[in-house]
Amino acid sequence: MEDKKLVKKARFFTGAVVLSVGILIVFTQTSLAKEMVQSAKAKMAAVTDTGYEENTPDQVTGVAVTKALVTRKSNATVSWEEAENATSYVVELLDKDSEVLETFTTTETSYVIAKSYLVNNTKYYVRVAGVNDEDEQGEWSASASFVVPAAAPVKGKAKAVTTTSAVLTWKAPAKKATIKRYAIVVYRADDNSVVKTLYSKKKTRKLVTGLESQTAYKFKVRFIRKGGIRGQWSKLFEFTTK
Repeated sequence: MEDKKLVKKARFFTGAVVLSVGILIVFTQTSLAKEMVQSAKAKMAAVTDTGYEENTPDQVTGVAVTKALVTRKSNATVSWEEAENATSYVVELLDKDSEVLETFTTTETSYVIAKSYLVNNTKYYVRVAGVNDEDEQGEWSASASFVVPAAAPVKGKAKAVTTTSAVLTWKAPAKKATIKRYAIVVYRADDNSVVKTLYSKKKTRKLVTGLESQTAYKFKVRFIRKGGIRGQWSKLFEFTTK
């Protein structure tokens, strides 16, 4: 009988140990699960309203084109404000239909877009995003637009000046094959009133008549390409009739 009692006690003790171990395992698993949940919550708390983690670069602001492109040798300089957590930046050049034309990278807060990427008399858009040291990219900035103006005629002067006429001349800013005609506006120098509006078909000179003697005039010129594309107006060139 005593042996049976001892066996029962041993079985009871063994069962209690097994039960204790099971409870411990469950408790451990529960604690581990809680830690995992807390870790996930902490990670979620580190995510901003836009879905980016705290170490992801802030959205770039202040994007602007600080230098207008006016000649073949000029470039368009894009600048922006420094974004927190950004160690480099991606700059995209887009056309009017929001199609990406070129992508550039830099570690500075500005980038010079070379003239070779641009076409005169065309509107472009640029946007910038920051990138951190883990190659994570932040949100794109708002787009900034700029227009590449067509070049203007230069070296204008009046030749064969008489009391009532003059031959107005200038130098073409582009290949003559691309120019359909020129528009010329003649003003009185004293009051800036328009005297004549003339057109010249490809030739870089135009005779103007009907002027007053011993009167100061000035004129400006711009070209018109096929398709109606207009260049910039030149500066004003002055002359005086005899």
